[in-house]
Amino acid sequence: MSRRAARIAGLAGFGIAGVLAVTAANGVGWNLTNSEPPGLWRTAGAALPATLGEYVAACPLKSGVVALAAKRGYIAPGDCPTGLMPLLKQIAAVPGDTVRVTEAGISVNGRPLPHTAPLASDSQGRPLPHVPPGIYQVEPGTVWLLSTYNARSFDSRYFGPVPVAALRARLRPIAVEHRP
Repeated sequence: MSRRAARIAGLAGFGIAGVLAVTAANGVGWNLTNSEPPGLWRTAGAALPATLGEYVAACPLKSGVVALAAKRGYIAPGDCPTGLMPLLKQIAAVPGDTVRVTEAGISVNGRPLPHTAPLASDSQGRPLPHVPPGIYQVEPGTVWLLSTYNARSFDSRYFGPVPVAALRARLRPIAVEHRP
């Protein structure tokens, strides 16, 4: 098995984060998790300006919750400054938006987002730290990255807003699985 194939195959066993393995040669890669639709994705240009609804590859930041996620295998090793793979996520809130976090889920500007309730524990029953319930104004230079595709996604409900500087590229699905 080639080194690239081994790397991609190894990612298949990782947890709930949206991991995207993108080849440098052609900007095409596989999302091997269910955090966002699994399948073939391509880079579609620079991530900036950050646009609501865009899918992006984002480097996870160094924080306690990200370190915990890496230790538990939610995020694979990779080439981000933290030594982790970029996460495939959708931009759910941009500067000026209001994010409300509750036990029932997250809403943006009063619009509830499906599948965004923070989970108390992961699939192995281990506690999951998450953003405290409350109302958050999205600050300039930051975005919230959320998956409405899968309730088990590791996203901003656990690590909070992300600096736009952490966004690497816009992504577009080429051939992905869709829910029934």
